[in-house]
Amino acid sequence: AGAFHAATPAIHHAQRCLDHCLENGIGDWDLAFAYEALARAHKVAGNEDEFRRNLELAREAGAKIADAEDRELLEKDVAELAA
Repeated sequence: AGAFHAATPAIHHAQRCLDHCLENGIGDWDLAFAYEALARAHKVAGNEDEFRRNLELAREAGAKIADAEDRELLEKDVAELAA
């Protein structure tokens, strides 16, 4: 219960970040890492389905990151999170 309680604010803030990106047409690095943050928060909370869904969305958004170094950073974080 402790991890879920601690994850609740993380889920809330990650969702707000993602919503801000989606509502304002913000993509690239910001969108990919918003999905990554939401996936990470759901993993901590034990929400496996939401974790996997947002992890895949992070991968998809990450593939569209223009800067190669930024893309590699996202790919590294996603790989570590999936392990």
